[in-house]
Amino acid sequence: MFIAINESGESISLLQPHPAEALKGCFRCDVCKEPVVLKKGTRKKWHFAHRADSKCRTGGKTESDLHMTGKKLLFQWVNQSYETEMEKFIPLINRKADVLVTINKQKYALEFQCAAITEKEILKRTQDYLSCGIRPIWIFCTKNIRVRETGKLSIHAFEWTALRESPDRRSRFLVYLDPYAETLSMFSPSLHQLKKQHLTDISIWNSSINNIIQGVQSGEKTKLNSAGWLKFKEQWRFKPQPWIGKKDATFLKEHMLKKQSDVAFFPAEAGWPVFGYEYFLTPVYIWQSCILLEFLPSVFYSRGGFALEDMIGWVKQKITGKTFRVRFFPQIKQPLRTAVLNYLFLLVRFDCLSYHQPSRTFLINKLPQAAPSLVDGYNKDREYSFQLR
Repeated sequence: MFIAINESGESISLLQPHPAEALKGCFRCDVCKEPVVLKKGTRKKWHFAHRADSKCRTGGKTESDLHMTGKKLLFQWVNQSYETEMEKFIPLINRKADVLVTINKQKYALEFQCAAITEKEILKRTQDYLSCGIRPIWIFCTKNIRVRETGKLSIHAFEWTALRESPDRRSRFLVYLDPYAETLSMFSPSLHQLKKQHLTDISIWNSSINNIIQGVQSGEKTKLNSAGWLKFKEQWRFKPQPWIGKKDATFLKEHMLKKQSDVAFFPAEAGWPVFGYEYFLTPVYIWQSCILLEFLPSVFYSRGGFALEDMIGWVKQKITGKTFRVRFFPQIKQPLRTAVLNYLFLLVRFDCLSYHQPSRTFLINKLPQAAPSLVDGYNKDREYSFQLR
């Protein structure tokens, strides 16, 4: 850490130069009041460190030079324009923010996360900040990004938990910092399938710290590559997909077997990306097929149409029963509603549904069916892909 208290009770910050005399004597942590050691090495930035047996409420862990460089850089950037505090302890939640920023009376906690942590931990820390009116901004280190294929990067589960959205709620992004290159980037998931749970295509924009805080993106938005997406649908149809031990895949498989069919024959209207679909860990062709083959027939034969809330309630039941798996997005407003609504309007585009504006209901024009053959299903996939170009 960069800040400690000297023997006179004064706060000493290593972010500013001090005469040699000021850095002599004993120092204590400003939170736990335990003695800390001034490290004046040559390999890492000068800093204060707790002793190994520290019981400090903030953890008292040794920081890497990468982490210290990153949070110092963030402080210097933000401090040029806004009221900023380094290593600010917040007693109400027993946490210390790397950098605390106040803009128009709203407080933001900038957390530079270098090391891998659990999804549960980042969720808890995020909820703690939100509980006291502070908006957390998680900034991850670019050294942890793993390139898997051209245009694809590996995203850890805990990083997904930090997903934020723009003020107009039309885009979502993660933030990464390279402290040594001094570059700050916003990574936006594009309309591409997560080939694995942690894999995503992204668009990248180098950005300013102000854009990061405000959630304003710059750069050209990525559009769906329908030809590339068609390859995913081809794999789902013609290559065996694992289902044993997977409740969502098993649910669809059992439903299809009752119709004397199988998962590979899922309707062509299923398996398409829509804005917000990353909320689902369940593969997109599975949860959409379940909607088409179970939910739509149930309302079609009873009343011919439905309201958005009807479908949301049905999907929530599947999530509660752990048939559908989802991610936790504590900083995204109504992630389920966004994904479901966008899929419904895609079905309108496919002429499966019609939307009746006065009553705010969806009318079912036709019920999607399981593909009669794999070739027929894939040909229908191609037909729909042309509509999406």
